[in-house]
Amino acid sequence: MAELRTYKDFADNSYAYFMFAYDNGQIFNEMGAMAQSICERYLKHLIAEYAEPENDSESDIKERALRSHNLRVLSNFLRHNMELPMSKTLITSLNSVNGFYFSTRYPGEDSTTLTREELDECAEAIQLCKEYVEDTINQLGTTDN
Repeated sequence: MAELRTYKDFADNSYAYFMFAYDNGQIFNEMGAMAQSICERYLKHLIAEYAEPENDSESDIKERALRSHNLRVLSNFLRHNMELPMSKTLITSLNSVNGFYFSTRYPGEDSTTLTREELDECAEAIQLCKEYVEDTINQLGTTDN
């Protein structure tokens, strides 16, 4: 296994695991949490590698985004703070898996049992997010980080 150094490295590793299970017809609640986490790490990769704060205030905002697990917060940071375009299809897809990290892992009022349809949405969100990040990296170029 390759050394895992960046958010993208970790996302790619989990993506391979998720897709192996998904392609083999597996349905586990943990896959919902994993889907949100994979998308989170892909989006955080762009923030960690490409956001360049110009002052302490912007640096604090970047650090708050990197501590968030909310896909909406991360996509808003990319769109508004970094001015990176994002399709409505991707935003909608990310919103469909946002919250699965908790609702598919813990019992309680908001817990859910993942359905095949929701799992299909998870796979689509991951794929769209992965493609978005890879396209954005290709447009922005590589970093020294």
